[in-house]
Amino acid sequence: KKPLNSGIRNLLAAVHYKGIGFGWHAGNRWWGPGIHTSLQMTNNTVPISSQIMGTIQEIRIGSFGLFGLYTFSRINDKTGFEAKYYTSLNGQLTWYGPMLISVGFSRNYLTGGILSAGYEWTEKDARNIVFEGVFISNLIDKEYTVGGHDVWDQTLSGYFSVIFPKRGL
Repeated sequence: KKPLNSGIRNLLAAVHYKGIGFGWHAGNRWWGPGIHTSLQMTNNTVPISSQIMGTIQEIRIGSFGLFGLYTFSRINDKTGFEAKYYTSLNGQLTWYGPMLISVGFSRNYLTGGILSAGYEWTEKDARNIVFEGVFISNLIDKEYTVGGHDVWDQTLSGYFSVIFPKRGL
């Protein structure tokens, strides 16, 4: 999509209750445990308009923190087989004790077009792709896969981090 002409480079509008909600985001995104060296995904370019749903901020329950976010974007203004989509699912669980222990994941897809056997990819397909199975055995019977493999650009990564705040490590 074209960048916003208002000069605003990052805008988030959300409706939430106790940190869980939905909204619209136009801006740069950075997912993963770090800012510069351990990123899993970023669009560090022009803002991408996205619909979001999940934890708008980390939710703390006792000594645990929970973050989860589903994102859906139309990459272009075309329809039918010419439409292109970006869909992602991200999550992180953190324990806040003498050390901070986090485990998380990021699953991202760029999809769209006509697939083998004339299957036309739809917006509904794109919205649901991040919830499909991870293993080939879960995908072998899907109409949009080739031998159980997606034809899309996809990343799936996980991380585990330990931080010792008192030592700065």
